[in-house]
Amino acid sequence: MHTNDTIAPVGYINFKKFCLLKKPNVDENQSFRERMACYRVRSPLAHLMDLDDLEIDLGTVTDGDNFDDDASENNSIIIDQTDGQVCFGELIETDSVSCIGYPNGWTWINSLTGYWVDDKSPLIVALEKLRDLLQERNLELTDVVAVTLYVRDMTEFLNMNAQYASIMCRISPPVRVCVEIPLSEYTPILIDVVAYKPPSKSSSNSNLPSISKHTMHVQSISHWAPANIGPYSQAIRVGDIIYVAGQIALVPGTLSIVEGGIRQQCRLSLRHVSRIIKAVDPNIQLRDVVQGICYVTHTKYIHAARTEWEKRTNNAIVDYIVVSRLPKNAIVEWHLWAHRHNARFEYEETGCCVDNYRVSIRRRWNYENNVAAIVTYISSGI
Repeated sequence: MHTNDTIAPVGYINFKKFCLLKKPNVDENQSFRERMACYRVRSPLAHLMDLDDLEIDLGTVTDGDNFDDDASENNSIIIDQTDGQVCFGELIETDSVSCIGYPNGWTWINSLTGYWVDDKSPLIVALEKLRDLLQERNLELTDVVAVTLYVRDMTEFLNMNAQYASIMCRISPPVRVCVEIPLSEYTPILIDVVAYKPPSKSSSNSNLPSISKHTMHVQSISHWAPANIGPYSQAIRVGDIIYVAGQIALVPGTLSIVEGGIRQQCRLSLRHVSRIIKAVDPNIQLRDVVQGICYVTHTKYIHAARTEWEKRTNNAIVDYIVVSRLPKNAIVEWHLWAHRHNARFEYEETGCCVDNYRVSIRRRWNYENNVAAIVTYISSGI
């Protein structure tokens, strides 16, 4: 079976009758490894030989050098820094959940916290609260499209995955991003959620389009992109919007972090993003990303990450945020979403001063004005 598609279809063969024949010139006393020794098989790392294809002259700066980023740039969020190290202050605990739903079927839930309740873990409590909130709005966990999971302690990643899978749907689960931030010990879990359910065909919603949801959930080890290391999908397309799970620099064949520092991790993780969105839609490319966040674990990585991104495209709103830890101890993770018609998006920057605060807004929206990315920055003038 042959196909030119990026992702080959799966074929099933139903054998009616078969027999086994001895292969000629094969020593039956040899092991399988000995028989294969004469054949050249590419190693997982051999599939990464082309990572430097987009290499440009970046001077003599090495990964160990301290890149000096201007902290005042409005797309770099840097927490208090001393001698190149980031000093994280503990975030104030809160249980003020924001839930906004629209007639077109989209729902946003933000600042959903988890805490210990008897023998229930904070993640279980947060997911049960999410389930209850969804049910109040006639939604189910299967309607969740994307989850951003902020945790206090990334060393509990494997345990949290098991707890997460016990509540979230196992078939076509939502995409997910997981990062460690300095949450309060009393609320060590914070969750943001995007959900979509086609609007009902009532008289008030009769003119609203009903768009379908398609999920890419690959669990097998391959060489084109990594299998997921948790109970989430690699990508979900809802209409023209494609949500991509957070991508770190996993070597697809081994599921280990690639060696070589920040630039190699950026190149491999961005290649994962590119291949995933092209697998969802062969007409989509990295330049169709509308908005995203690049998480790094040190301020010195921001310059290299921005450089690697802008070598590929400068057609999106991308912010660079320093966090304390990422899954698998990666040093960079990309959290992006794309649109099929990104070339038809407008861009605008506005700003003003309110008392001692400077407020700036970056916005991208399509011609139909039904999809937009709006990012607000607030800085103190003191």
